[in-house]
Amino acid sequence: KILHNKPVYGKGSFELVSSNYVEIRLETVRLGNRVLKEEAVRIIEGELRNLINKTASKENGIEIEELSVKNGALVFKGTLPAEIKGR
Repeated sequence: KILHNKPVYGKGSFELVSSNYVEIRLETVRLGNRVLKEEAVRIIEGELRNLINKTASKENGIEIEELSVKNGALVFKGTLPAEIKGR
C-alpha cells in the first residue's frame, strides 16, 4: 500500500557546528502511523542534513549565530537574506 498525503514526524537532535553547518541526528521517523526502518531513517537523515546545509551556505547569505529549541520553540539568531533560492 502506498502512503501519500500523510504527516511525517521525526524525533532527534541537532547541533550548530559552525555559522553555516548543522549536524542532525534522527532517532525515529514516522510516516502517518508507520515507523520507518533504521536504514530509511539514516537515508532521510543524510538527505535532510544535505538540504539544510546547502540552503544555509554562505552563498545564500545565511549566517547562524544561534540555533536551538527552547520551551518547544525554535530559536534562530543570525542573518537571513530577503530571499532564499533552492535548486
